[in-house]
Formats: sequence, C-alpha cells, structure tokens
Amino acid sequence: MRFDVRRLLNNSFSISLRGLVRAGRRTSFALAVGVAVFLASGCASTRNSSRPFEPTPHAPAERGVGELNPEIMGPPESQPAYGPEQPEKTPLTVILGPGMARSFAAAGVLRALAENKIPVGAIVGTETGALIAALYSIDAKINGFEWRMMKFKNDAFVSSGILSRFLKSPGFSSKKLEVALERVFGATDLAKSKVPTRVSFRNSKTGEFYFLGEGETAKLLLAALSGPDWRDPANWQGAPAESAAFSRPFPVSEAKTLVGGPVLVVDTMISTPSESSAADADAEKKLFLSMQKSKLGARQDLEQADLVIRPQLTGIGYRDYHKRSEAAFQGKRAAIEAMPQIRRLAGMAEPMSGRGARAGEAEEQYSP
Repeated sequence: MRFDVRRLLNNSFSISLRGLVRAGRRTSFALAVGVAVFLASGCASTRNSSRPFEPTPHAPAERGVGELNPEIMGPPESQPAYGPEQPEKTPLTVILGPGMARSFAAAGVLRALAENKIPVGAIVGTETGALIAALYSIDAKINGFEWRMMKFKNDAFVSSGILSRFLKSPGFSSKKLEVALERVFGATDLAKSKVPTRVSFRNSKTGEFYFLGEGETAKLLLAALSGPDWRDPANWQGAPAESAAFSRPFPVSEAKTLVGGPVLVVDTMISTPSESSAADADAEKKLFLSMQKSKLGARQDLEQADLVIRPQLTGIGYRDYHKRSEAAFQGKRAAIEAMPQIRRLAGMAEPMSGRGARAGEAEEQYSP
C-alpha cells in the first residue's frame, strides 16, 4: 500500500480547519451571550436610577440616587402667591334709558364696560334701551351683540318716505319693526337670557307699570317700543301697552332689587332742543317736550342711582337713526371718561399701567 503524504496533509488541514470553525462559533456565541447580559444589566440599573424614590411605610423618606435637590427645583406650585389678594368684583346693574335713536349711545357704553372687564350683573331697558338690553343679554358677548344690532336697519324704526312728510306724521315704522324683532328673537323667552334682564312699559289705558323679566322677548320689546307720539300701542296679553318713556324712564328702585349691587344709569334724554337733521321738525319738537316732562318727573329715581352717564349727543335727534354709530361712539367716550368711578363701583383697583382707558382711546370710529 502506497503512503500518500499529500493526502494525509490535506486531511489533517481539513480536520484542523473544521475544528477552528467550530471553536470560533462557540467563542462567538459566548461573546454574544456576554454582551446581551451586560446590556440587560445596564438597562436595569438605568431604570432603577430614573425611578422616583418611594420610601417604605416603616422607613424615613430619603432622597434616592439620581433625584434632584428640591432647593434647585424651587418651591412647589402649591406655594401661596405673594402680594395682596385680588378683591372680588361687584356686578353692576345697568339701566338703559329711553331716547329713540339717541339710545344707541348705550351700545358704546356696553362696549367700554366689556373692554374694561366691568361685570354686568343685570340690565334694565326702557323704550329703545330695552331693545339694546335684550340684544346684549342674549349671550353677553359684545361682538355678537353688535352683530345682532346691525340686523335692525334704519327703516325698521322710522320711515322717511315722501308720503310721511306730506302727511306731517312722525313716520315711525310698525310692521318692519315687528318683523325684525321676530327675525332676531324668534319665540325665545326673555328669562333665557345670559344676563338677568328687565323690560319696562305700561298699560296705555290704566297706567299700570310693568317691569318684566319673562315672556316672549319680541312681544315684550314691541310693547316697550310703542308710544302715542310715534307708534300705535301694542297688545300685551290682551291689554294695550306702550313705552314707559313718558312715565318711568329710569326704574332705579326696582333695578336695585335684582342683584343688590350698584346701579349705573345711561341717560340719553335730551336736555336742550337738538339741532337735528330730522325731516319733521314739528314731530321732533313734540317728542322733545314729552321727554323733558318725563325727565323732570324722574329726578327722584335718578337720585337713587350710584352713577349717571350722560353722553354728549348734540346734533343727534330722536329720529336720527342714520346717526346710530355716532351716538354709540359718544356713549363709549362718556363711559371711558367715567371709568375711574365705574371701576370703584365694581370694587376694582386702577390698572398699574396708568389710569385705565382714556377718553382719547375712544377717538377710533365706532362702527357697530
């Protein structure tokens, strides 16, 4: 038998190579296992170090490893704030008096109150002031209030047609106003208002005074907006009803019972004859004399008010509904001028930045 050295060497080399491969595999497996064990132990230690320290019931609490020093973090959020406590605001009861087109000055007053965060606890309205009060109290949001006010066009209040001038009548609209009221308020009840609201009017036959906070809003307002000098009496529960503008324009004593807070009155009744642009000067003069007579009788009511705001409305007549924006602008300006007094009534301190809203801030054109 022939001895083949070459084959023997080849077989030996193959056996050695296979052994090395097997050994390498075992070594690699061992290394992989070692790395896995190392990583697992590292993650566990990391979790333990990041876990908040929880003391046992029987051991005193000690800060754990990795927990931040409270002195670095500062005091807890539950720490009481320093400085004087903020006083609670006192809601105002706002009375919006009569004045027809001039009453839209009340819209500017309400905007000034909203911008200065003056709380309105209740709102009372007579004649057109009742309409503005009801429009505001739906949700007590000033932008929505002004948007709803735009739904009432000028011809819903007064007609300036040729026929009305020829007949020498005041030319006040009835049907258009009724349609506008139903479109905006529908069948909603005044009691559903976000702000407690009262509408005043009277029985045109018996003189009985109504101070109501519930009932169909559109019908209540139609009664409040009717009058002998501009619109036929409305029907309220079978009785003829008309505005209380000529009897109780400012029901302060009744208003004081609503929320018990201070009473702010917006007086837009004219004190001197206006050089109005109204087409019918005779009708304007008649309205002026009636309003003046009513205002003289309202002195006792006004004396009970905590503050009376009288916007400067020279040149704006009772029938000048095309000047509503100008009236609102003057109302806002008057409220801003009286804001220090209003803030005191509401129990609010003067703002640190100065004296609050200035009269000059109302120079921006008011466009409800």
